[in-house]
Amino acid sequence: MKNKISILFLLIAVCCIGCKEDDESLSIDFGYDYAPLNVGDYFIYQIDSIHYDDFANRVDTFQFQLKEVIDSSYELLGGETGYRIERYQRSHSSQDWKIKNVWVAYKTVSQFVRIEENQSIVQLVFPIAEDLKWDINHKNNLDAVTAEITKIQSNFNNGVLSFDSTITVTLQDEENLIEKRFKAVNYSKEYGLVYRKFQDLRTEVNGKIVRGIDYTLYLIEKGKE
Repeated sequence: MKNKISILFLLIAVCCIGCKEDDESLSIDFGYDYAPLNVGDYFIYQIDSIHYDDFANRVDTFQFQLKEVIDSSYELLGGETGYRIERYQRSHSSQDWKIKNVWVAYKTVSQFVRIEENQSIVQLVFPIAEDLKWDINHKNNLDAVTAEITKIQSNFNNGVLSFDSTITVTLQDEENLIEKRFKAVNYSKEYGLVYRKFQDLRTEVNGKIVRGIDYTLYLIEKGKE
């Protein structure tokens, strides 16, 4: 009788442990909110670009705004739900928007992909984790580019807006006495892309920039159309 009772308690304990493990697996945050895709959402970005030209001995600054609208959704050939993103551009806020191009984005269980200029680029992989690495070009024929989640943080400010939960994805970070190459993006939960920095600069030993580009993109508005 005692043996039967012991076996019964053992079975109950195993079931409880199994249920606990299932509950924990269900509560895992994969990070899908870092890449929101909702029809009707729009995002407005400010873009500042500085071009250094040592040959012409000049520095040019370009500023404009980019608007992305998730216009509609439809089924892709692979069965995923694709989201049509209309992209508009204007020089400043007093101008009307002009259509620039149309891209497509979709999510799978393990990836967030944007089809840009007919090239599928893997923007994120899930579940989100620090030090996670992947080749953003493994779905196309371009040269491999390794992305890495280098920081999971809160309280990020892009210069205009503040965000509670963000990640930093670094694609390049190289610097020596005469060169600096840096490329990174920040994603925020419920907002997606909120900041992008790209630098490809040639410098003198004293740090003076003589040639290259310094590009910054940052989210200034999100809304619903």
